[in-house]
Amino acid sequence: MHPDHCQGESGRSLGYEDLWKAGGIPRVTDRLQSILHMDVMTCTGKSMKENIDGYHYRFDENNDLIKTMDEPFASRGGLVVLRGNLAPKSGVSKPTAIDPSVRQFTGTAVVFDITFQRALPIK
Repeated sequence: MHPDHCQGESGRSLGYEDLWKAGGIPRVTDRLQSILHMDVMTCTGKSMKENIDGYHYRFDENNDLIKTMDEPFASRGGLVVLRGNLAPKSGVSKPTAIDPSVRQFTGTAVVFDITFQRALPIK
């Protein structure tokens, strides 16, 4: 599992426009070069490395939004695959989107089949 290098939306004060202004996916790709296969061919007819090396960023870097490999947001990645009695067919969670103060609790769990159901009132 790799560290968490980029955060936006999902309970954060920074959003997708901020991500774009920080360099977007090209900046994230640039920061992750050491763990990616940069020699793969893309739909541009160039390798991923050639695309990133030739990319012109419109705005300055924002290290508060897109972190470097040396200083990630968290030492563990942003998604977790769940298994067990709460997720017998498995499930996916995004712990980085959950306030750390409520990540562990004792009580009755409420489990939703799909994301949009979480917005429905709980009876």
